[in-house]
Order: sequence, then C-alpha cells, then structure tokens
Amino acid sequence: MEAVSPIAVIVASGNPRDFGELRGFLRESPWELIHAPTAHDAVRELHRVPLPIVLCDENLDGRAWHDTVRMLVKARRRTCLVLLSDAAGPDMYQSVIHQGGFDILSHPFDRQQVFA
Repeated sequence: MEAVSPIAVIVASGNPRDFGELRGFLRESPWELIHAPTAHDAVRELHRVPLPIVLCDENLDGRAWHDTVRMLVKARRRTCLVLLSDAAGPDMYQSVIHQGGFDILSHPFDRQQVFA
C-alpha cells in the first residue's frame, strides 16, 4: 500500500493554544498543521502549500475578522478558510460564507466538530 502524503493545513492564530489543541486532535490524521501566527505568515504559507486550507482565528493581528478572511481568500484562489470563533452563530456563518470563507469552528474546540 502506498503511503499517504500529509495534507497541509495552515493554522493562522496568534494564540499558541489553538495550534496546540488542534495538533493534539489531528496527531493521528493525515493532516500536517503549519502554525502561522500572523496574517502575513499565513499568506506566505498559502503560496507554499499545494492545497490552500486555512483555519483562521477571528482575532488574528487584532483586525476585524471579515477583513482578514477577505485578505486570505484573495491571497490565493480557491482557499478553503474556516474561521475559529468564540461567538459562532447563524448570522456569523452567513457572513463568513459571504466573505469567501467556508465554515466556522467554535471555541472551545470539540473533537467531533474538528473532524466534521
């Protein structure tokens, strides 16, 4: 059987706890997490990875989350962006989609939600 190459996922968060928790959940998965503590680091990584997947903290760099989502989605075509949020709800979900994002992952992280 051929080995599966890991799929890189950029965790754009200045909060090291986010990266640590997600790494713990995904340790036994084919996902390779890359920590990007700033939006500029995330943009640099977006141009380096084969598939543009980003988990982005809503408070990244102290900017409004919708500006950060737009910036990261524009940085590379077909970016799959999931917003990490403390206040996820239907209105926020709709707004994330409208800004070009894909989904929301709520704090505190739940193993079932991470794999959903």
